[in-house]
Amino acid sequence: MITMFNKKYNINETSILKPGIRATHISDKIKEFTKLKVLRLNNNLISKISDDIADLIELENLILFSNKIIDITHLFMLPKLNELHLSSNFISEIPLNTNMTKLKNLYLSRNKIKIIPSEIKQLIELELFYISFNLLKEIPMELFQLPKLESLALNNNMINEIPDKLCTGNIKSLYLSHNRIRSIPDALYHITTLEELEMDCNILQKISPMIKNLINLTFLTLSYNQLTHIPKEISLLKKLRIISISHNRIQEIPNEVMTIPNLMINYRGNNII
Repeated sequence: MITMFNKKYNINETSILKPGIRATHISDKIKEFTKLKVLRLNNNLISKISDDIADLIELENLILFSNKIIDITHLFMLPKLNELHLSSNFISEIPLNTNMTKLKNLYLSRNKIKIIPSEIKQLIELELFYISFNLLKEIPMELFQLPKLESLALNNNMINEIPDKLCTGNIKSLYLSHNRIRSIPDALYHITTLEELEMDCNILQKISPMIKNLINLTFLTLSYNQLTHIPKEISLLKKLRIISISHNRIQEIPNEVMTIPNLMINYRGNNII
């Protein structure tokens, strides 16, 4: 049982204070803390979220990673929540309806999620979404329609393809490594805000010359794919500082690429002539 450290209704932040005790549930007394803004309950044994938590209408930051939570329906009813940490649980579904129109950061990595519902587009303030190490096979194009999304982590899933109809949006960091992706659609090469792109450990066979459109790219990883060459147009990415193409089937690096100022390139594990 969770022990709250006092009963002042205007308290701003609380957590479990007794060392060595791991909570198994959230006490129904939680609803008394109506002014609570930050609640830390990570690294416990909590498996169920009661509907009492919906009374925390002022809550802005909820930290519940490393528990045993399965159902998160009631959490998506918190109207002022802007940061939600739920990584390392047993969650299999993302609720279809939500009141969390102010949510900015959502962490759902290391769960058992198979589908991201199209209703994710309701999270119009979302800036960061980490859902790596799950069981995803598809990426809904609605993700790329979120107007403020800047960082998207989809690595370590079972994704086969990237949607070929994407809105450019404002994405700066896109992590897609350790999936089963065979090709990059043309639409992705039009996300000109991209600064970091991780595509290592997939099944990519080629990179389009259209990569030249990613003019703000600084970090690019393509290691452990099936690439036989890289396009010389990469040389037009003047902001690029790190590129990893190790462990592919590349035999030659275009001279033009080597002219990028201050570029660090990892090409180990290829057959460079």
